[in-house]
Amino acid sequence: MKAETNEVCLLQHLYQNARQGEETLCVLKKRLPEGALRASVDAQIRGYRSLRQKAAGQLRQKGLEPQEAGLMTKTMSQMMTRLHAMQDPSPTHTAEMIIQGSTMGIVGATEDLNQYQGGGQPRKLADEVIHFEQENIERMKAFL
Repeated sequence: MKAETNEVCLLQHLYQNARQGEETLCVLKKRLPEGALRASVDAQIRGYRSLRQKAAGQLRQKGLEPQEAGLMTKTMSQMMTRLHAMQDPSPTHTAEMIIQGSTMGIVGATEDLNQYQGGGQPRKLADEVIHFEQENIERMKAFL
């Protein structure tokens, strides 16, 4: 039973983190002009959406629905993103914000993996999230 609980927690966290990444980038994208940075953000949004859908699918296979983050958490995150983007709308600052978010995603997924002792699809998905976030960081370095 405990292994099942850890698996569900891992999948819920992966789902919520992908949702947060997707929503945060959608907020940032609105402030970006057309160009390479915006195209990279679009690709990241699609990546987060795919990861979120994979986590949701694995949860549904277990008869569970993904849990959304709380309204207060979402609202605060969006407000902070807008505030930081308004303070410095430069591509360099935007890339820094995305790198920080991806770094937090790597840390969160790694912590979750350390708690999860199982294997299979949940572990593969967490590894995929970590790899995706690492690629995001590498892409954003070009805008620093």
